[in-house]
Amino acid sequence: MLMAVEIDQVQAFVAIVRGGGFTRAASILHLSQPAVSRRLDLLERELGAPLFERMGASRGPRRSCTSRSPRSAGGSTCSSASSARRCSSGFAAA
Repeated sequence: MLMAVEIDQVQAFVAIVRGGGFTRAASILHLSQPAVSRRLDLLERELGAPLFERMGASRGPRRSCTSRSPRSAGGSTCSSASSARRCSSGFAAA
């Protein structure tokens, strides 16, 4: 099955993880928050699974069980924004 994942969708995902939320990701990417949300929505639809548990603006998003580090063989679930940032370090080489 061929996926049509776009680089801007992956960049939005990484920015959300590293920034700890959608608003900060929008600032990092110089986009509006709805544009970042749309890119993530398209990525989640393409992958067929949610990548974050939406916790509200005050708590930020948490990586979901399906959102795993690409470098780990079995994948590790991240349960907080800080651990998600550590997990996202696997994207640094990309």
